[in-house]
Amino acid sequence: YVLAELGQAQSTDLDALFTEHRALLDPYAKALLAMALAHDGSDSKVQSLLADLNDSVVLSAAGAHWQDAVPDWDNLNSDIRGTAMILEALTRLDPTGPLAPNAARWLMVARQAGHWPTGHDTAWSIMGLADWMAVSGELEADYEYQVEVNMEQLASGAFDRDNITSNEELAVPVSQLLPAEVNYLTFQRDEGPGRLYYTA
Repeated sequence: YVLAELGQAQSTDLDALFTEHRALLDPYAKALLAMALAHDGSDSKVQSLLADLNDSVVLSAAGAHWQDAVPDWDNLNSDIRGTAMILEALTRLDPTGPLAPNAARWLMVARQAGHWPTGHDTAWSIMGLADWMAVSGELEADYEYQVEVNMEQLASGAFDRDNITSNEELAVPVSQLLPAEVNYLTFQRDEGPGRLYYTA
């Protein structure tokens, strides 16, 4: 991948990775290979690798992420770093597909106290998310939002270019929840560019 970024990758080596070792590659390695092959103009191979990533994604309420078959501690790998690498590949190779926004959301949820567990995770996450934000237009946010609990407004506001990085922490006392019924937490936003990220 690094050699391809520098324009020094050998096509024969890339082809060998794709044809002989593809089945052995973890998802993050397939993402790196896809980005390297894109430099080489191998569109059909890139599409095959993107299809592999689509087949191996883990979808949940928190978004989309990828897991290695076996943890590779020697390679400093983690689900966070791997997902961040895949987000970088999706941003470059499939920015309009459904997986990239869900991968970005999963990475945002994976933060602990505003950062990721390791420096390696953090570096790749920042790189992947920054490139995704530039491609997706999130930096041009301009929308209003409302948060309701059981149809009662809890908060409202607006995001634009001036406050795109700000966040708001809300709390509802248990005494205000309905003890014997379903409680509803609702997020709404109006039309306009940008994405609203939230965790509950």
